Amino acid sequence: MMEAPYKASARRQWTPMTGVVTLVCVSFVLIGLEHVLTKNRIHALGKQQRLIEKEISDQEQSARSLEIKIAESLTRKNLMEKLSERGTKLKGIKVENIVRLSVNTPLATPVE
Repeated sequence: MMEAPYKASARRQWTPMTGVVTLVCVSFVLIGLEHVLTKNRIHALGKQQRLIEKEISDQEQSARSLEIKIAESLTRKNLMEKLSERGTKLKGIKVENIVRLSVNTPLATPVE
């Protein structure tokens, strides 16, 4: 019969200290993993926030541009040109003939 080239060593005994060391190591690994995952999530949220802020800025700029175009197209000069191009026969109103109402002016007098 052949002998084993080495002797079988005695198994290490599981001690409470070994369990504590293992628990501490596993805890560090899990804490490190959670730290990395949290940082990645924060980075992704920051990127998403920047994209949304850029989109909001673009929409605000577009709205301002449209407001300027609307204001420009509603000027008296442009309106008169459009009306004359279409052949409308509107008469101009003199400024002194325009009646302006204030907020406190009643629209009708009450009947007694």
